[in-house]
Amino acid sequence: MPRHQQVTACRKSGGPISKFCSCEPCTLSVCSVCGAWEGALTTDCPGVSVSAERREEVYETNLDYTDERGWHQGEPTQRRTPSFDKRSVEPPPPPARHLPLLDMSGASPRTAGCTCGWRTPRDVSDSATALAEHVALAKLTPDIDWESVDRMDGLRRELAQKAIAWVLADRICDDQSAALTFVEDEVDEQRMQEREPDRELLGRLEREQIDFRLASQRAEKCDDEFRQAARKLVAELERVPRATAQAFVDALKEGPEAAREFVEALKKES
Repeated sequence: MPRHQQVTACRKSGGPISKFCSCEPCTLSVCSVCGAWEGALTTDCPGVSVSAERREEVYETNLDYTDERGWHQGEPTQRRTPSFDKRSVEPPPPPARHLPLLDMSGASPRTAGCTCGWRTPRDVSDSATALAEHVALAKLTPDIDWESVDRMDGLRRELAQKAIAWVLADRICDDQSAALTFVEDEVDEQRMQEREPDRELLGRLEREQIDFRLASQRAEKCDDEFRQAARKLVAELERVPRATAQAFVDALKEGPEAAREFVEALKKES
């Protein structure tokens, strides 16, 4: 009877399963033969790679595979017990992750980042030294997803920019509102005196109304962009594991000793 082959090695680091990693083998039961995981697993392994469309069909319907009957409509996925071989299957070793990415656009070559996803900070003058420090830290902590760190830093910068733009647009909108109110008060005062406002005043009123409407639309647009940036950052924070690379970066800011203690704590928990 063909059995599923459990993958027990991390797809990112090539090392053992880690609860701090978010890849499929570290979080789900994955078969190295058919490629299915969790709800898409059949009772017995088909013995060949299963297409994404067929895995989706297994997950959404009662389609199942057993050695005796082959593909057929069987029990719902909640009632199945996929059979796994006790032997573990190691995935192929991952490619070299820490290779420099060079930026040749300037007068002299500069290290733009690393093939693992890390990017050289903009305020760093010696990019080669920054890369060397990153590689040393990455070898110490292979579970850290540096691409996520870089992505979160970018989202934080975007959120800060959107917040500043919204504050400035809101201030302009308040100023335009005050200017419009001042002109409206002048118009109301003339009408209370039972005389029609002059054309110049009515022209000012029309201009202030247009300026306020445009400022209000700009403020609403900036507010919407700020909210969208905040949602993207929250989604990214929820996507990464509980003990993330950002926590390690925060420990680094406190000093080398705090970083070493953080690494030791990770090792004990794993």
